[in-house]
Amino acid sequence: MKESHTIQSGSGRKRRETVTLTIGETYRVEPLNPQKKKHRGRVCAILEFDDDFMPGFASVRFHDNNRVGKVDLSDLVPIDSVVAVEDRR
Repeated sequence: MKESHTIQSGSGRKRRETVTLTIGETYRVEPLNPQKKKHRGRVCAILEFDDDFMPGFASVRFHDNNRVGKVDLSDLVPIDSVVAVEDRR
């Protein structure tokens, strides 16, 4: 059974729906904060969650260069929801 965590990101008016993140699944890095530029728009797969109690970060493998990095869990969105948002623009 794959390990998964359910998170709800954002605060105030900027809020995302609740997302269940699963190890091995593919996500896109899309931070809500416009000043947060690191890894924005990159596609990655979750390798592991860094903390067992209330994890804040995940170790991921990026698809563009196959390197490992750390990403804030609230910045990850499923690939299909990113496509839906881009279609509305």
